[in-house]
Amino acid sequence: MKQLIKKGVVFLLIVLYATGCSSHKIELYDENPPKLSEIVAQYYNSIGITEDVRKNAKAEYLPCDFDESLQFRLPEYWEDLFVIKWSSNENSDMISFYDKYNYDYYHTSYNSSTYRYNGGSGDLWTINRYSLATYNENNLQQYPDACVKIVGANSIIIGVDDTYIYELALPTGIEFFFEDSLSTALYKTSMSMRDKIVDEFLKINGISKNESAPHIN
Repeated sequence: MKQLIKKGVVFLLIVLYATGCSSHKIELYDENPPKLSEIVAQYYNSIGITEDVRKNAKAEYLPCDFDESLQFRLPEYWEDLFVIKWSSNENSDMISFYDKYNYDYYHTSYNSSTYRYNGGSGDLWTINRYSLATYNENNLQQYPDACVKIVGANSIIIGVDDTYIYELALPTGIEFFFEDSLSTALYKTSMSMRDKIVDEFLKINGISKNESAPHIN
C-alpha cells in the first residue's frame, strides 16, 4: 500500500510539473510579422531569417548601456538587422539604430581603395534623452510647447517621464546606397520597424507617450 501511495505521489508531481511547463508560454516577438518584399525575403532567407523564424522568434529585452533600467523589446535575431550604438554627453544620452546591411556596406566600402560615395551609413533613427532643464537650455523650442512641433532639423518629442524628455531624431539625408536595390529595400524595411520598436520602448519603460507629436519621416 505504501508503495502504491508513493508511486501515486510521484505520478502526481510529474503531471503537475508537466502542466506547469506547458503553461509557461514563450513570449514571441510578433506572431504575424508584416509581409516582406521579394528581394528582402530572399535576403532574410539567405541569413537564416525565414518566414517560420520570423513568426516564432522570441522577444528579447535589450537594456541600454547607460541605464539598464531602460529596455528595448526586439526580435531575437535583431543583431542580423540592426547595429545599435549608445553614447552620452553632458547634455543627453543617445541610442542610435542603424540598418546593419547598409552600415556594414558603408564601412567596408569606405575603407577600400574603390570607395565611391553613393549613400550613407545606414542611420535609421536616434532617441535622445534629456533632463527637462537640459532640454530647454539646448533647444529653441521650449518644453512643453515643443510637444506639438518638429524640433530642429527633423526631431519630435515622443514622450516624457518624471525625470526626462525623450526625443526622436530622424536623418535628413539619404542613408542607404540608393544605386543598389537591395540596400534600398533593406533600409526601408528596417525603417518600417521603427514605430513598433519606439512605441514598445515607451510602453515597457513607463514613459508617457506624446500623442500630440507631429509625424516625421
